[in-house]
Formats: sequence, C-alpha cells, structure tokens
Amino acid sequence: MNGTVWAELTQFTLWGAQFVLAVCYGYLGLSRLFAPNERLRDGERTPLPARLLGGAELVGAIALIFPVLFETGEALVPIAAGCLAAATILDLTFRWRRQRAWVAIGTLLLAAVSVLIVILRAGVAPR
Repeated sequence: MNGTVWAELTQFTLWGAQFVLAVCYGYLGLSRLFAPNERLRDGERTPLPARLLGGAELVGAIALIFPVLFETGEALVPIAAGCLAAATILDLTFRWRRQRAWVAIGTLLLAAVSVLIVILRAGVAPR
C-alpha cells in the first residue's frame, strides 16, 4: 500500500472515530441536560455540576464534527477531543462516588479514544 492510500485510510478512520465519539458525547450531553433533577442529584447536592458537564459534552461533540461539516477549523478537533477527555475523567469521579464502577469501563473507553484522537490529530498521523 503506498503512502497516499495509507494517509487517506487513516484520515477516513479518524473522521469515523470522531463521528462515533460525537454521537456518544452528544447523547450523554443531551441526557444530562434534559434529565430530571432527581436523577442527577448526588446525595443532597444540586444537579448543576452534572448539567454543566452535559453542556460541555454537547459543545465538544459539535466541535468534533464541525470541521467535517464546514471543511474548516481542523485545529479545533484535537482541542475539543482533549477537553472531552478531561470532562470524561471528571465524569469518572461522579461515577465512582455513586458506586457505578461497571459504567466506568465505558467512560474509560471514551476517554482513551478521545486521547488517541488528540495524539493523532495533533500531528502524529500522516496527512
């Protein structure tokens, strides 16, 4: 396989992974933004941190697919993926406190794919 085909295949795979991440984060963000307050409360705390996290996930999901839709701003992708990875690590703290360790596996997978996109989009992947 020559270099051009490999580069195109890598780019196609990265955009596909970004689309899947955008769908996952978009779903998580919308479910946190529109969930009832009782479901989001952690003990007696306000649901505000979960709502803020949901908003950040939704904005990050949009930022992941924005360059594909408008063919501009590719530098936004690694920044968005990095912020989503950080938000996902923050989400892990919520899940551990609620004793939902089994859900943390999926959260760790999302964080790992986000970090991989940061690394590959930051210049390591062939263009």
